[in-house]
Amino acid sequence: CETLECSDAKVILVILNALEAILRVNSHLYGQRIEECGGLENIENLQSHSNDKIYEKARFLIEEFFGVEDEEEEDEDLAPVAD
Repeated sequence: CETLECSDAKVILVILNALEAILRVNSHLYGQRIEECGGLENIENLQSHSNDKIYEKARFLIEEFFGVEDEEEEDEDLAPVAD
C-alpha cells in the first residue's frame, strides 16, 4: 500500500489495477486488509492526483469496493419524511 505513494504514474496505475483484481476476488476480506494497512487512505489521497487516469481509478475503487457513494445518490434513495 505504501507503493501508492511513489511518483511514477505508470507504477501507480499498475498497482491500482492489481488492487482492483484482488478486490474482485474477495472485496470484503481484502478490502478490510487494505484498510488496516492504510491503503484506503492512500487511495483516497490519489483522488487529488494530477493524472486523470489515476484520479478516475482511485475514485472507482473507493466507490465500487469501499461503499462510498455520492451524497446526492444517498439522498435520492431516502424515503420522504411526512410532517
